[in-house]
Amino acid sequence: MKRREFLKKAGLGSAAIGGLSALEVMSSTPAWAVSPGSHGFFFQVVSHSTTSSDLVIISGCGRIKNGVKGGGSFTHFVPGAVPPFPIVATGHWQAEQLTSFETIGSYGELVAGVAEMEIVADITAPFTDRTEATLKIVCNIGPAGLVTGEGEEGVTLSVPEAGLTFVPSSPPMGLTIFTMGFFGG
Repeated sequence: MKRREFLKKAGLGSAAIGGLSALEVMSSTPAWAVSPGSHGFFFQVVSHSTTSSDLVIISGCGRIKNGVKGGGSFTHFVPGAVPPFPIVATGHWQAEQLTSFETIGSYGELVAGVAEMEIVADITAPFTDRTEATLKIVCNIGPAGLVTGEGEEGVTLSVPEAGLTFVPSSPPMGLTIFTMGFFGG
C-alpha cells in the first residue's frame, strides 16, 4: 500500500493528529526555564496492531528526569472504506514509571534514543475503563545519521490486559523527538 493510500485509509490525509498540548504539561509548573539534567519527549504517531488492521493515533509529551512525568491522548480505531471509522477506545494516558531511557547522540538540541515506561490509560469512550500498559518511544534523527537500531521511529504500545500490541507504522507516520532539557522545570 502506498503512503498516500495508507494516510487516506487512516483518516489522516488532511486531518491533524490531536493530542495533549505541550502547554498543558508545561503549565503544571510555574518556571519557564530549561530544567538541567532533564530531557523532554514529544510525539504524535500512528501505530498499527500486530494482530489486526486496527490503528491507534497516540500523542504525548513530558519530562524525563529521575523518572518520568507526562501523558497524552489516544484513539484506537478500525480503518475502513469511508470515514468516520469506528472507534474501539479513546481516552488519555499518564506516565507512571520510567523503565529505561537510553540516548545514542544529539543533533543540536535534539536527542535520538529510546524510552520505555509504564503507563495508565483511562478509556473515556465508548466505555470507561482504566488499564495498565507499556509505552516504548523510539526516536531516530536521520539528518544526523542517528539510528537507534530499535527499528522504525515511532511508538510501541502494549496493553497486556486486552491482549493488544501496536507497533510503529512502516513507513513511519508521525514524529517522535527527545530534547535536551525541558521547558517547564
